[in-house]
Amino acid sequence: MEVLITVLVMAIGLMGVAQMQISGVRNQSDAFQRGIAIQQVNDIMERMRANVPAAANYATANVAGTNPGCITAGCTAQQVAQFDVYTWVTDNAQLLPSAVSTVTAADASGRYTITLAWTRRDDTPDQVTMTWSP
Repeated sequence: MEVLITVLVMAIGLMGVAQMQISGVRNQSDAFQRGIAIQQVNDIMERMRANVPAAANYATANVAGTNPGCITAGCTAQQVAQFDVYTWVTDNAQLLPSAVSTVTAADASGRYTITLAWTRRDDTPDQVTMTWSP
């Protein structure tokens, strides 16, 4: 009888450990996706900072557009912005599930709002939003 009780207690304990392991893996996956999103938002902010004259050309609503094809031959500031948006939106779609990438035009104070939203593993939405001023 004591052996059966011991086996029962051990089984309950092992199920608890397994549940904690599953929860840890899920949380690690969510943190990994959030880290990618933060890195991607910082990436577009740095691209905008490097191309301030064409900052208004970065405003987009999850539209990658097309590659201007001028990178090797030399681009205008506006074409660099077009290329940056193209690569940013394309990369976000590959890195995060159901990624929606937006850069909102400057408000009255001159701040741009950058938002990257995606769907987590448990089908709940998540997003990172930052503002940038030239």
